[in-house]
Parts: sequence; C-alpha cells; structure tokens
Amino acid sequence: MTHLPEGWHGDHRRAAAAIVHYTRGDGAGIHAILTEAVDAGRVTELFVSTLAVYAFLLPELRTEQALSYIAAAVERLAAEETTP
Repeated sequence: MTHLPEGWHGDHRRAAAAIVHYTRGDGAGIHAILTEAVDAGRVTELFVSTLAVYAFLLPELRTEQALSYIAAAVERLAAEETTP
C-alpha cells in the first residue's frame, strides 16, 4: 500500500480505523471517521479504500467460492429489502 495516489494513504487510514471502530462496536468512532471523510470531500474514496483494505486483509474473499456466496447473500438481501 505504499504506491497510492495522492490522498489515498489518508483514505486507507480512515478505512482501517472505521473497521476497527466497527469491530469494537464504537459508533462514535465510526461517526468521527465519516465526518472526517465528508469534511475532506473523500467519502467515495473512503468507501473504495474500505473495500481495498478488506481485500488486502482477507484474500479468501476473492475466491470463486466466496464470490458465489457473497452473490447469493446479495440476492437474498435484495429479495428481503423494503423500500422506505
């Protein structure tokens, strides 16, 4: 992760911090990370960085079996989704 375009180191830092806050059940920490990203105008970059951090930390999520499982879960969730 050392060859990232300008600004992406901060996005990856925020993504990793958000994952830690989520794992610890720290809603205030998550809110602080989101507020920082909004203030920096980098919400989309935070989202992409979160996916990149997960892919880096959990390479097994990229296997065909995992992708099939995720796709099936998305279909189940979409079928149960209600529109407000």
